[in-house]
Amino acid sequence: MSHSRGNPFERLLEQAARGLAGPLHPLEVLEHVRTAFDAAVSGDVAPNSIAVAFHPGDFDDYRAGLDVLRERIAALLASIEEARSLRRIGERVVAFTRSDAVPAGTVSVSARFIDTNQRPGTPPPAGATGRYLPETGLELVLGDGTRVAVTHTPFSIGRGAGNDLLLPGLSVSRRHAELVRSPRGYLLRDLGSRNGLLVGDARHGEVLMSAGTAVTIGEFSLELETGA
Repeated sequence: MSHSRGNPFERLLEQAARGLAGPLHPLEVLEHVRTAFDAAVSGDVAPNSIAVAFHPGDFDDYRAGLDVLRERIAALLASIEEARSLRRIGERVVAFTRSDAVPAGTVSVSARFIDTNQRPGTPPPAGATGRYLPETGLELVLGDGTRVAVTHTPFSIGRGAGNDLLLPGLSVSRRHAELVRSPRGYLLRDLGSRNGLLVGDARHGEVLMSAGTAVTIGEFSLELETGA
């Protein structure tokens, strides 16, 4: 089976498969990965967790080549992200497992959004999702009228590099707060900052961001707006 004369993604798949061998053609594995990845893309946000489950016999046959396969999958997905101008939230994770539920000669692939910043063994804060969730129609509105699209939650806010919303104020902590989705709605949660979250003159550990609620972070005021 050769796709070298097909479209650019097919040529990319075949190039990625070179150097791998196993009972399953590597191209078939990579095509399953691509299909699951494409199905999980939300807007312009790409999933960052790929889990590939093999039948136990196939897993044993592929074991020696799993590191190479992981590299090929990462290279393939990076190329797709670049070609389609997709953003990936969080570090990419590629995992391989054995499963009796997977028939011999094929694989089962899942692609999803997870939070890779959570330290192992540390539970996420109450109300946090534990993984990245894509969001649409959400905006944080600053006091000067600036609008910032919230493309995912948790959505981090602070003065340090690496935050989703950078607020360069002396009274803003490096990692000050994060917006999370919870069963009650969207919560703005303090992350142990020096000056906290203020609603009026009252300091709060978390604020339910209902319509019209303005929260002060250092020198900045924020409101959350939802729309279509």
